Amino acid sequence: MDLIERYVQAVRFWLPRENQQDISAELAEDLRCQKEDKEAELGRPLDESETAAMLARAGNPLAVAGQYLQEKPLLDPALSMIFRLVVKVVLLWILLPLFAVAAVPSALLSDHPLASMVETLGSYAFSSIFALGCITLAFILVASQERTRGWDPLKLPPLRRQGPKPVPRAGSFAEVVFGLLFVAWWVEGFGHLPIAWSSRLGAVYAGGPLWTTLHAQLFWPVLALNLAGIAVGALCLARPHLATFRMGYGILADACAAAICAMAIQANRPAIHQALGALRDLGRTRDVSAMVDGFAASVLVIIAVVSVVSFLSRIFRLIQTSPERR
Repeated sequence: MDLIERYVQAVRFWLPRENQQDISAELAEDLRCQKEDKEAELGRPLDESETAAMLARAGNPLAVAGQYLQEKPLLDPALSMIFRLVVKVVLLWILLPLFAVAAVPSALLSDHPLASMVETLGSYAFSSIFALGCITLAFILVASQERTRGWDPLKLPPLRRQGPKPVPRAGSFAEVVFGLLFVAWWVEGFGHLPIAWSSRLGAVYAGGPLWTTLHAQLFWPVLALNLAGIAVGALCLARPHLATFRMGYGILADACAAAICAMAIQANRPAIHQALGALRDLGRTRDVSAMVDGFAASVLVIIAVVSVVSFLSRIFRLIQTSPERR
């Protein structure tokens, strides 16, 4: 029965989300009936290889799922579903975050934010159209080749556990260790930046005015947020099954981090813009304080964007794993 459940799971992965439950239940019942009829005919239970042969005759899970598509795609059903998945991953989960992290911060901090944002959106649209064209061409070439290859039901993926996966202990351990190291640096630094690769190990260079201001403004919010993260990491290290709690805290932490960074950027906008501009002269300047300010401004903007993206991603995953969507 485990092999049939794995087969149904593989088919369900490619089904339209709104019909997954009904179609999966119908398919599972049909396969069970086929198995019972075969067992009645033979007078004994089917072994694993015979069950695999029955599933092989039923067809590749991807092709079976494609039969339930209502629209008539340009490509065959199997390739059409893979095509949509690849387009979604490339355009939404690769190109969009890259533009958000690399282009949006500089556009918002430029002298003409609106014009820069329009230019950035135009660049993203052009890149998306180009990527879509390349993906379409690749799938057309694949569709022209022979695709009727055999498949082995015994190599189906194992059954996934329902609900969120346990929090990996390695991730929780790393969160605690790096959180403690960051807190130690954040508290000890207090306006100074230790440079371990200087001529004298452990030499401390005073940060510029922007770094000093940001550290003073953000000292307690950042400290509190990191201490909370260490506590949650330690709790999940002891109890990995608290995946839903960990996701909920991640959403709250991302929202707080984005809000903290946004307020700091708004309060120090001219200084941040000046510090980012100074980074263009990084190769010619020997002013370490200005370099520290430039990197601090860059990190602040990047954290703000990443926190927003992470917040939206966690919300999406929480919705996907909710009981109503299973």
